[in-house]
Amino acid sequence: RIEYRIKHRNGHYVWIKEDASIIKGEDGTPLFWQGILLDITEQKTAEETLKHRDAILKTVGFSAEQFLKTSDWEKSIYSVLARLGEATKVSRVYIFKKETSESQHRIVSLIYEWCNAGIKPQIDNLELQNIDLLNDGYKRWVNFFDSGKAIYGNIKDFPSEEQGYLQHQDIISLICIPIQIGIEWWGFIGFDECKVERVWSDIEIEALRAAANTFGTSIERKIHEESLINSEISYRGLFNTVQDAIYIQDKDGRFIDVNEGAVQLYGYSKEDFIGKTPEFLSAPGRNNIKKITQAMQLAFDGKSQQLEFWGMRSNGEIFPKDVRLFKGTYFGQEVIIAVAQDITARKKDEEALQKQFRELSILHLVALAESTAKDADKLIQQITDIIGDALY
Repeated sequence: RIEYRIKHRNGHYVWIKEDASIIKGEDGTPLFWQGILLDITEQKTAEETLKHRDAILKTVGFSAEQFLKTSDWEKSIYSVLARLGEATKVSRVYIFKKETSESQHRIVSLIYEWCNAGIKPQIDNLELQNIDLLNDGYKRWVNFFDSGKAIYGNIKDFPSEEQGYLQHQDIISLICIPIQIGIEWWGFIGFDECKVERVWSDIEIEALRAAANTFGTSIERKIHEESLINSEISYRGLFNTVQDAIYIQDKDGRFIDVNEGAVQLYGYSKEDFIGKTPEFLSAPGRNNIKKITQAMQLAFDGKSQQLEFWGMRSNGEIFPKDVRLFKGTYFGQEVIIAVAQDITARKKDEEALQKQFRELSILHLVALAESTAKDADKLIQQITDIIGDALY
């Protein structure tokens, strides 16, 4: 009982299962072989397809594990492409990246490649850089990729305008699957067979699509992280440009972040603020902490607040500041945004104005007393009272 491949007279190969036994004579002498030959090509093809699928899916798991180890998927790309090449038993595995999404162009370039032993690499082939798919004979590919579909088959069956580039690379069969980022395709992953024609089964296509999806997820993650970094850099630059002190607080009033204005105002480092409440900055006995807490709660509920707060710098100096509280968001988190100004100079100006007003009031009363002698005693008493208040 054996299984083997034989070449059909039409040129293709088939799998045969043979069950045979020896027919013997009455004296036990072997006379001839007798047996049955069964064509088990479909069974073998199905078995091989399942093996390929399982191998690909194991590689998908491997690639997901590699990509999760780091936010930079490119650091693991070569090992992942090699595993995919070994699992699919193809000649080449590669990735093309789309350079632009403008409707009139679909420019793609080869950026990564793995090659099996004895296969000529194409990574340095300048013809595979800046290919305009729409205008270089690959419009069909664009339509497929825009619809999320794969391009696959034997090159001899492809449209004539597509065959030139592909045959020049010794490709006999291929499959290319778009790498999706949201509703757009970022690029595509391709698998070339350069030795024999190959039929890509539905099971293999779905497994390879899973591999492409893993790439898409990893690339999207990196893009998202880079966007957050750029957003934070932009936010941080604007945040620290404002000279007023700005505090980002959670719903309980704890500081999540502060700008350079707050650091300069109090003389503490940014780290000294994080996790603490305004009580940390309060001048002893100068603020009603309960009212301040209530104001923060009202601000978190969406009702803007304004209050006066006496702070104490790291060197012990006490000063007044004006604080405005607003509800806002900080990288997706609901927060209280407090904007504060040192009002020491304003307080001094107010006191000077009040003193000037009192002095003018005294002069006015003196002038009034000089102009009339009536009720002099009463006026003198009023003057005395005002002078007493002003001195106090």
